[in-house]
Amino acid sequence: LFWKYDRNDIKANKLRIKEWDYYYIGTQDYGLCLTVSDVGYVSSLSVSLLKFGDKPFQMNDSELGILPLGKVNMPSTSVSGDVSTKAGTLEITFNNDGVKRHLFGKYDNFCNSGKTLTFDVVLSDCPEESMVIATPFKKPHQFYLNYKENYYKANGYARFDSKQVDFTNATGLLDWGRGVWP
Repeated sequence: LFWKYDRNDIKANKLRIKEWDYYYIGTQDYGLCLTVSDVGYVSSLSVSLLKFGDKPFQMNDSELGILPLGKVNMPSTSVSGDVSTKAGTLEITFNNDGVKRHLFGKYDNFCNSGKTLTFDVVLSDCPEESMVIATPFKKPHQFYLNYKENYYKANGYARFDSKQVDFTNATGLLDWGRGVWP
């Protein structure tokens, strides 16, 4: 990871800074998508629960916060750092000690169902290789820094409406993005 990100070094307006951590955990039959983002004027927390194969479905829901302006405290690197935040009825925590990533939380009234979705997944065996994309733009202080880390070993579950989806021996990935766009 050659490029170092430090929000305090950015000379652009705080409303223009975009930061997110997106995780996908999947098996052949199910997927779980978790996103925490702070895009200056709004924070967005979202969860998607997916089923593949026979009778597929997709449940997506999100909660917004107004004018976080960096208060979500997104980590300055994909290597380690924690984020724990809440918006509306969704609470998400991503703990990353540099060895394991523990992703957990709960979403009351998920998809306006009146029911709670809970999830608890641990990602381990950090991939030896990752893709790093550093994109400069024409205007000063504008850039996009993105890390893509695929093939974590994932173990855990998602529980909704008395049904538990098992993510034992699943695969996980991280899409980590920071930047200031034109």
